[in-house]
Amino acid sequence: MEIMEIDERVRDLSAHMHDKIAALDAKRKKYLLYAAIVLTLAVLFNILNHFFFHFPPSALPITLVPCFLIIGVLNGFYTHKAKKEIIEHLCAILGLTYYAKGVFPVSDIQRHKILPRYDKAECEDGFSGNIGHVPISFQEIILKKEGKFKDRDEKGHEEEILRGVMIRIGLKKKLASHTLVLANSKLGTFAKTAFSKYTQTKLAAPKFEKEFDLLTTDPLESHLIFDPAFTERFLDLATHLDHKHLKASFKYQELVILAQYTKNSFKFGHLLTPLTEERIKKVFNEIKVITEIVDVLKLNPHIGI
Repeated sequence: MEIMEIDERVRDLSAHMHDKIAALDAKRKKYLLYAAIVLTLAVLFNILNHFFFHFPPSALPITLVPCFLIIGVLNGFYTHKAKKEIIEHLCAILGLTYYAKGVFPVSDIQRHKILPRYDKAECEDGFSGNIGHVPISFQEIILKKEGKFKDRDEKGHEEEILRGVMIRIGLKKKLASHTLVLANSKLGTFAKTAFSKYTQTKLAAPKFEKEFDLLTTDPLESHLIFDPAFTERFLDLATHLDHKHLKASFKYQELVILAQYTKNSFKFGHLLTPLTEERIKKVFNEIKVITEIVDVLKLNPHIGI
């Protein structure tokens, strides 16, 4: 979809949102009413118990637990409905398809060697489509590692080790080698290159060298990819994504980007928080920023990069 066409449809976003926001807010208030009824019944039961039934004090938490479970379910219903209706509408503007549970398994990215070791991966809010004839798919991912109880060889809590957005962009050109872009780190680069086929390649770009390390199995091809113009565009991409940490992998016919964030992406909709036009536009911009990667990097479908 052309950028000009997107901009024209964005102007109509506000006009289309008013009715949807009103309908969803009515649904939110209805669910809140259900939640209030459930809590009222729980409080009433405990008042009656105090004066008439005389169940043990442990009856109070027993009645409250189901209440919070029911409220959680109601909130889940509302969030799912809000996401489905709003995000699918936003995707239609951008020419994307939305997948609530993610669009690809994290295991597909293992060969790119940009993920830390993890025990559990969660994917949600996936998107896919073609931007200027370039295939792109992306989703939020959360990686977790299982902790252990102290002094015991038992599994304990799950520790979150990474939260971010994984982006896959198809390339026309098939690459013969593997090129990695990692955050500048002497220790991380040593761990990746020691006793392996990867070597660190230097570029005549001080700003890039300050932020990133370029590792590759073929220095010649990595320099063909990161010519001066593309190096500048990659730095523009890093600024564009406003990330905490950024990694990228060029392998086979694919560019994979991992942008790490400290907060959830593409999130809105909660029983206690009215849905607003500003919040919808924020989510829309989060999605649009990623689709604009193709333009920022100027990926050409005929030559691949």
